[in-house]
Amino acid sequence: MKKLLLFVFIFAFLFQACYNSKEADENEFVLKGRLTQSKGEMVYLDELGVDDNYPVDSVKLDDNGEFFFKKKIKEPGFYLLKTADDNFVTLLLDRGETAELNGNIKQLAESYTVFGSKGSEQILAINQYTRNNYAKLDSLALFWDKNKYNENKDFLRDSLDSVAMLIIVDQQHFLMEFIDGNTSSLASLIAIYQVFGRKTMFDEYEHFDLFKEVRDSLYEKYPHNAHQLSFKERVDEVEISLKEKAEREKLLQLGKEAPDIELPGLWKDKVKLSDYSGHPILLYFWSSWNATSRQHNQTVKYLQKLYENRGLVVFAVSLDTNKDLWKNAVELDKLNWVHASDLKYWESPAVKTYNVEKIPHIVLIDKEGNVFARNISIDDLAENLRNLFRK
Repeated sequence: MKKLLLFVFIFAFLFQACYNSKEADENEFVLKGRLTQSKGEMVYLDELGVDDNYPVDSVKLDDNGEFFFKKKIKEPGFYLLKTADDNFVTLLLDRGETAELNGNIKQLAESYTVFGSKGSEQILAINQYTRNNYAKLDSLALFWDKNKYNENKDFLRDSLDSVAMLIIVDQQHFLMEFIDGNTSSLASLIAIYQVFGRKTMFDEYEHFDLFKEVRDSLYEKYPHNAHQLSFKERVDEVEISLKEKAEREKLLQLGKEAPDIELPGLWKDKVKLSDYSGHPILLYFWSSWNATSRQHNQTVKYLQKLYENRGLVVFAVSLDTNKDLWKNAVELDKLNWVHASDLKYWESPAVKTYNVEKIPHIVLIDKEGNVFARNISIDDLAENLRNLFRK
């Protein structure tokens, strides 16, 4: 019995010693470090999930400001080390990593350093470069505040705006280079979704090739990672959307038969574009809430009167969501033409059918029912109508 108790004691001692090891084994990470100017505060470790944050652990800083966390994991993930909701750093921790973080507890994000975790070091590099560029923008704002009543203020403002744009471009170039060099790192997700100076650095559609490259690299390296899977799902949806748009573009080529539209009318239950076959048609996407549309209404009204005796039909599709607001705008602007809307805003099938990306959007259809011109600016509309009626 004594031998058994001795064995249990030795096993428990070894287990506890192993658990308290300051180095991580291959199935866990260790996060340790020291925060200066501390007074025994609590520090918290949260895991960043795809949709929410989850508390992992908390510990009270010792007399030296030191802390220690250990966690078993199956996949790398994002974590927050924080003392409060407004005082935190973001980390990317993987199995087998022993990360050491040091900083000033009063300004954690601005002062911390980290090593022993490649992903966390990458995020730190992104944050440091970003803070440096934000400091430059702050300097411009401070300079403007001191000189905004200068007699050359207009020139000064334009010059400062140009410099600010160069800083934003520099930030985007830095992030692009970071992503290109780290497409298989989850830290690339931090970079690719960054908003800087209230500007989204990368658009999923405009920069789709970049998103696709990151998606493919991350999927190959981390096929079961929740953050990778969420990103992949989002990029997959964009890819499908772009393919569908490309197929619709083929149907909208000049000279092709214009796709039909059937929608609820403002004064009729249903109106169809094909009901006006045999007439030249000005297909006009607009809305009551869009200021540019309301301005363009006057030009369209003028051109309608100019060509209505020659058979021109204006078929207006509104992207409104409120019928009363739509009707009020029609009556206020005195728009005497065909009005249609399903009140589905940008989700209207008509919007997708004609690949409308912004409003106002104008398409000219000849009397044979074929696409004559698309994406016409209001300045070029009169000339395009002249060409249509010369046909």
